[in-house]
Amino acid sequence: METILPENYMTEMPEDASVSIRYYENKKELVTRMAFLTGVHDKFFSEDTDLFIREPYEQFRSNDRAMIIRSLCLLRNSIEHNFRHLNNAMRKEGRAFFALNDYFPKEALDYIEQKGIRLPTSGRNLTDIIIEINRIIGDRINNCRDLLPSWIKWDYIRELFIMPNGQKREGTQAAANLFYENKSLYPFGVYINWRPYDCGNLFANDYKFTTALYSWHGDSFIDLSNLSDVSDEIKNRIYDFIDNSNHAVLVVDCENADPYSLCAMFNCIDDVQANKIDKIILYDDPKAPSGWRFFEQHVNIEPEKIEHNIIQRLLDNKSLLDVKLTSRVTREYYRNNVDSFLLVSSDSDFWGLIEEIPDANFIIMLEHRKASRELRRVLDENGIFYCFTDDFYTGMDDSLKKQAMYSEFDSFFEKFSFNAKELFEDVLIKTRIEMVDGEKNQFYEKHLKNLQITVDKNGDVKIGLKK
Repeated sequence: METILPENYMTEMPEDASVSIRYYENKKELVTRMAFLTGVHDKFFSEDTDLFIREPYEQFRSNDRAMIIRSLCLLRNSIEHNFRHLNNAMRKEGRAFFALNDYFPKEALDYIEQKGIRLPTSGRNLTDIIIEINRIIGDRINNCRDLLPSWIKWDYIRELFIMPNGQKREGTQAAANLFYENKSLYPFGVYINWRPYDCGNLFANDYKFTTALYSWHGDSFIDLSNLSDVSDEIKNRIYDFIDNSNHAVLVVDCENADPYSLCAMFNCIDDVQANKIDKIILYDDPKAPSGWRFFEQHVNIEPEKIEHNIIQRLLDNKSLLDVKLTSRVTREYYRNNVDSFLLVSSDSDFWGLIEEIPDANFIIMLEHRKASRELRRVLDENGIFYCFTDDFYTGMDDSLKKQAMYSEFDSFFEKFSFNAKELFEDVLIKTRIEMVDGEKNQFYEKHLKNLQITVDKNGDVKIGLKK
């Protein structure tokens, strides 16, 4: 694996460095999972250290797939650190590996043996044990793929666990030489497959780890919103804004906002604070995606407070959404005494609205990829607080988007559902074939209860009998 690093690596930061640094450094969900799997010692997961997040650690301890990889990595790490002592005891003193538990965590060996994994621990050749550990890790690491977020390239992650040429003696020797020469550069002293260099703590936070990982492969990680976590400061600013309002309304330009990020924002905000918002007004296009229906169903606010407006178009290429939203905000301000607006949109056109009601209070909620630098500059210069909705969506948990996809798939499949028993009876009538009940049951159990679904290279789906 070739390490490719830009000259200014680790001095480069996102465009919004003044904002991003503040809470990119606090995001540690991914590195907690990586630290666990690679075998970082349990003591570093203590709440007292503040190095990692406790919840993912506890979750992984009850997951067999994660625990198997962790146990194998713990054993491999111990062997790499204590090779000389172990090798001398086995070769010169004739002692078996399993009896030398002063040099490795016995609970790790016990765990994999309970799961039916056997290492050649009774022999005198330590390299054979490393080779077998490498083989098993190679066979099983893919079992942990769904334990990490889908937005990160799995091939890059998998490679970290695979010792190059690690099922041959020369491969294990080369890896050992590299490790011994650079032991202090390996994160927390655990073995990973990388070209070590002095970057500080690789597992310091998700931003550092992910950008470094992609850089080694001559790649860049673009979707930085997955690496951020909204700070308490941002939440407190929103809470103060709501508390200091007589009436607060959240208005959403659905054409320029993401339903999942906004839903995640509400799930991050305290329920009591969220329900202080008088109402949520959605302005949507008829052709808009179904995500906003999902938002209505999953946001943690009283359903009667949500108003979803579908704005019909007079011309196919001309949306009236901006005009409708602007007039509604103005009406809420002058007629209904709403003094504070949380405006969710990355569209700079709404600056004109803000200028026209200067006595109203605004928080603007943007998306990193859609908000122009010029809009952010104008907001800064006029002292209007803004934040990014996609910073609330941590990216570690894809459940919101997956739930929306599952729901949409289910809705589609329901339209094309059929009753297999009714189909069976209809076929018997059309073919004029008679069967006794026993024959029917046998045919149904063998063929209809095990329908085969095939998807060809073009994505066309076919349903057929199992014959």
